[in-house]
Amino acid sequence: MEQILANVIKKYHMENRVMFHSFSAPSLETLSKLLPKIPRIFIVGSLKRINFEVLSYVNGINISADLITQNPDLIQQLHKLHKKVYVWAEMDESPKLWNWLINNDIDAVVTNFPATAYRYNMAKKRLINLVLTKMQFFIVGLQKEFLKIHILRLKLIKNTFFTKYSRQQCR
Repeated sequence: MEQILANVIKKYHMENRVMFHSFSAPSLETLSKLLPKIPRIFIVGSLKRINFEVLSYVNGINISADLITQNPDLIQQLHKLHKKVYVWAEMDESPKLWNWLINNDIDAVVTNFPATAYRYNMAKKRLINLVLTKMQFFIVGLQKEFLKIHILRLKLIKNTFFTKYSRQQCR
């Protein structure tokens, strides 16, 4: 089946428009040889299915949100191994779940509610932009204060120099 799929993808030049998500590690391994540039994501419902052999031919792990709540360091560990983290859950449009998802360092959410995912993602981007804008104003404010202090120091040095120089000239 993987060979047929690879042939169709190549025939229609879809290599840059697809990714594979599969529960089948052997299928992903075969696809890694047939189409090595296409991302391969291994879907797991148990940590027992993740091992170094599987990680050698996948680009990411599609994991249950429950496993992440039970293993809070899992996202960071997978990222250290240079693997993307996709999360799925028995989803609804619960704000509690979406707030949790959007505030974790995950790479993607697999959902039946793409409009909700889009709204939360846009809200997060707006918040990040707002924070960055406020930080820029703060930094500009600090820079202005630094310049004022620097100018005052230069004036003080200048006045001290000229006062000292003037006294020497008067003698």
